[in-house]
Amino acid sequence: TDLPRGWGWAEHKIHIIDSDQGVSAKGDVQRTGFEELVARVSAGTVGIVVVRDLSRLSRTPHEAMQLFAAAKKTRTLLYYSNTLRDPANETVMELFGLYIQGMTGWVDNATRANTAMTAKIAMAAKGIPITRPPVGYIRNANQKWIKDDRLGVADAVRGLFTLFLELRSLGKVKRYLRDNDRPFPHRVGNEIVWKGIDEAHIHSILRNRAYVGDYYFCYKASPGPDFDGEDESELQQEIVKRDNHPAYVSRHDWETIQGIL
Repeated sequence: TDLPRGWGWAEHKIHIIDSDQGVSAKGDVQRTGFEELVARVSAGTVGIVVVRDLSRLSRTPHEAMQLFAAAKKTRTLLYYSNTLRDPANETVMELFGLYIQGMTGWVDNATRANTAMTAKIAMAAKGIPITRPPVGYIRNANQKWIKDDRLGVADAVRGLFTLFLELRSLGKVKRYLRDNDRPFPHRVGNEIVWKGIDEAHIHSILRNRAYVGDYYFCYKASPGPDFDGEDESELQQEIVKRDNHPAYVSRHDWETIQGIL
């Protein structure tokens, strides 16, 4: 925001869009911030778009073309990497160069995302969990999941499985916990908050295979030359590491629970 201020823009005319920070560079992830930007530019309410790096602005070729076309139509300026661009008054070759930069940004982001995913797959294959542990587990110094024995968290999780095997009903478990004033641990950020639990949450815990001690990492593989694009489920891959961490429920009891659910 320092640049627009330095150029004389009034504070109330400077709008910061940062909702996409930390959002994956994968093209299938919704980016509400980018959508808002394109909508504002298309409406002709934006004088200039200031971004640190063009590659961080558009994550796909389509996004780049969409933004550049809107900027050209509404005579919106673009400023990035100490460069000022005016798409509405540039030559065909200058616009072509702008589109090439947008494509380059997409290649950079795609390469970065693929590199990160390759590293994650390698770690998961070694049994090193790369996803956030569910409630009841925490990471130790070696990044492995261990039971969270703080403040009775592990007892509460273990008790949920035992209680369901006895009552055999999500609604009965919910009512039992409520009527006996037994709150359940919920992870909020890095903290544990104790409160009531609904049937949907109980169901998700009872269905989570992590509680039987197995680690599952699901990801979408890059399409090969034989992929026809019709069924993306063919790209879904799964890494399974059995007995990767301490279990809260035996395999026999977990299968029994799944049959009841």
